[in-house]
Amino acid sequence: MGIEIDEWTLEEYEPLRQGLKSALSEEDLLIPPENISLYLGDSTDESLHQRIQQQTGLGLEDFDLFYTYLTMQEEFAELISKKARPGAVFMVYGLATILPRFPGLRLMTPTPLEGILALYEKT
Repeated sequence: MGIEIDEWTLEEYEPLRQGLKSALSEEDLLIPPENISLYLGDSTDESLHQRIQQQTGLGLEDFDLFYTYLTMQEEFAELISKKARPGAVFMVYGLATILPRFPGLRLMTPTPLEGILALYEKT
């Protein structure tokens, strides 16, 4: 399940998925399942999360991995801290040498991986 704020990003999903399926099939590798659900909206919007839960039966507490790219790190960290289950991992992409600290999350990487990615774990 994914939430994307930019509609154009969602429009790229199906062509990219088909390309991935083709490449994986050629290598006789597993293809991603068909149960991937993508939603357009703000990941901090509670009404969107309610709609997702009604449609899929899944809430934030049902996921183990969260990811954000460059923006809304603090807001998403707060949401994860409040609603995700302990042990859930939050990947933050687009960082430099200074890694932010988020209440309720433990920094797992002392330096950014590849210079741009940090991992946090919900405590």
